[in-house]
Order: sequence, then structure tokens, then C-alpha cells
Amino acid sequence: MTDDSRLRGISVSLTELGNWLLDVKEEQWIAYRDSPCISQCSHPERNEKIANLLRWGIIDHKGKFGVLLRCRGPCSERVYAMTQQACPGELIMLLENGSARAIFDGENIEPGESRSYSDPPLLEVAAETIIFLLAVFRKG
Repeated sequence: MTDDSRLRGISVSLTELGNWLLDVKEEQWIAYRDSPCISQCSHPERNEKIANLLRWGIIDHKGKFGVLLRCRGPCSERVYAMTQQACPGELIMLLENGSARAIFDGENIEPGESRSYSDPPLLEVAAETIIFLLAVFRKG
């Protein structure tokens, strides 16, 4: 597989996953670490969707665990790992629905972009904006 075809595959996979997340029913989102604005996807197909994305090699997934998150603004919270996971990790922006950009640790991030962190990143999302992301943490 050439680098160009791999990048096209990643882009298509990210778009497909983002569109799929838009169709996930409200009751299939649960509060993430008791957050009022960040929720975790509990849809039965979520692990398969994450695995399909990771097959494209967007990140090195060995020894890591992925979680699909939705954040509704206004929000200014750190994204901490769950108890069985540990930082460092990556956040991959899947989809943004709103007029304002999401900010991760003071940096604008666009859909399809990824950031690696050694400490829990600060996620800032403006009112009227919803973002979907894949959080990947090292298994503890």
C-alpha cells in the first residue's frame, strides 16, 4: 500500500467513523468520569469501529485502549484516563459540529488531526459546538 492510498484510507475511515457517531442514539452515550459535558460511546459496535480505524495504522495501538468520546460545549475539562488506563495517550479529532474550533492544550485542532500527550490534556469546546474524538491511552 502506498503512503497516498494509506492516507486516503485513513481519511475515509475517520469520516465514516465520525458520520457513524452522529447516528449513535442519545441513550448510548454515558458520562465519562462523571463529566457533565464529556460522554463515552457505549454502542455495541464501538470496539469494532475503533479496531477498523486502528488497522489503518493511524497510531501504534499495541498495548493501548481506545475510547470514543463526545464533548458538548461549553466545556473546559482535562481528559483523564480511566482507572485501568494510563497517560501518555493520543487524542484524535474525528468530527466537529459547530462554528467554533476545539482547543486541546491551547492548540486548535482540526478533524483528522492527532495530538500525543504525556499529561491529561485540557479540552476546550465553545458553546453550541459538539466534537467527537478517539482517546487512546496506554493500558495500565
